Amino acid sequence: DISELINNHDFNSLLVRLVDELKTDNLPKRYQACKIGDLHNSVENILTGIGYLPENENESESKSSENLDSFLNNVLNLAYTTFGNQPDFASRQTLHELAALINKVSDENLYNLLRLIAVVSTKHEKNRVNLYHSGFFTNLDKFLSKKFKNTGENDDIRLSSEKLLHNKILGQLCRTLRRFCVDDDPRETSVRAHDNARDLVNDANMLERLCRFLEKIDSNNFKLKKEIIMTLSKLLVRNEFCLKAADQSCGLLELIESNLQICVSENEEKDAENNANANAQGDGATPQEIVLLKPLLILLKAVCGNDEVKYRVSQNHQLCENIVENGNKFGTDANIAEAVLACSHVITLRQPEMCEFFAKLSIAHTCINLMELHKEQRKVMLNGCMLIRNMVARTRHLQKSFLELDVESLLNEICVSYKMDTNVLQAARAAQRDLDLDANLSEQWRGQPGQSHEIAYD
Repeated sequence: DISELINNHDFNSLLVRLVDELKTDNLPKRYQACKIGDLHNSVENILTGIGYLPENENESESKSSENLDSFLNNVLNLAYTTFGNQPDFASRQTLHELAALINKVSDENLYNLLRLIAVVSTKHEKNRVNLYHSGFFTNLDKFLSKKFKNTGENDDIRLSSEKLLHNKILGQLCRTLRRFCVDDDPRETSVRAHDNARDLVNDANMLERLCRFLEKIDSNNFKLKKEIIMTLSKLLVRNEFCLKAADQSCGLLELIESNLQICVSENEEKDAENNANANAQGDGATPQEIVLLKPLLILLKAVCGNDEVKYRVSQNHQLCENIVENGNKFGTDANIAEAVLACSHVITLRQPEMCEFFAKLSIAHTCINLMELHKEQRKVMLNGCMLIRNMVARTRHLQKSFLELDVESLLNEICVSYKMDTNVLQAARAAQRDLDLDANLSEQWRGQPGQSHEIAYD
């Protein structure tokens, strides 16, 4: 029974002092002292006690509710500081209590809870598995269903969304979900990032919910938009999920197009001022404009993993024009250049009609220009070579537009500079081959009789 601790001012002050003391440094001996002092089990016992509190405890009296919120805030801050650099100390019982708290805490403490779950899940597959089996996704679905009731009325959805979007909870929710969609511990054989993404989409309906959040939030809230977009990219791990995201219920392609348009639809005066500032600072783009650009292009590349979605993208000429325009405008940034070339080569793969359309947008000039600007960036070189190959493999007459820009010298230089990088070297030689250039390819065996080498037996 922790009811006495909740209203104990001295105990709450002790929790605050512990947090301040642990924040003074990150020395291992300090965390070893926590282990010797059994701090981790003490935190676990407190969380267990909170779990036994009745559901209506927060709604009984305002003063009692405030005391519980303040107490839980101190406990979660202490747990975050304790487990932050030592996630191994989080036991299975602790993770079970954290998963159960989703529907018990107030909005103010929900941020701290999600932050704590994220930190114990980072680079720790076992903790993520235990959180999943403790019902974290199920409780999260109940919380979202309670907060955002799908009544079919747009006004209710808008009002309920704005209530949460004005604070930091949604951004932290996205960061926490992404922890469950990455396999980062090769020591564990029970990795389930793909399964987690599948359950979030099928059971928690996370694709549609995130798309609605992206639609409703303020157009200038770039930081929160980026969090949502990056999370959506992690969820598109299956072919049918890409198609579901592009359907009318989610409307992801329309959302991508509208947000890409923001990057190229600035007024002329602002563009001139930004370009002047960028040139003075040696940067090709302003942070506010490009913060969404790479995540949007990566998301578009991911959703084009489905051929039906790729066909829909090919029919949306405005979307394709925005890709090339953004590449021309912000290509001095290596990350943007990489994303533009990667997205373009996926869209043009096995799509002769798209190759013709991109050729009208002078994609050859854009591609060669970006590769010349970022010769030291291997990912730019790799995606550029793949784009060249896709553009000319099925439309041989487009070779001329690349050859006129002296692509042969560029590819030869790449083969020399990246001779130890197998992926880049093979992509460059494949581009040379499809351009009908000398790729220095050697045929070791043509399948002719007498060419096979017979191994001598002892």
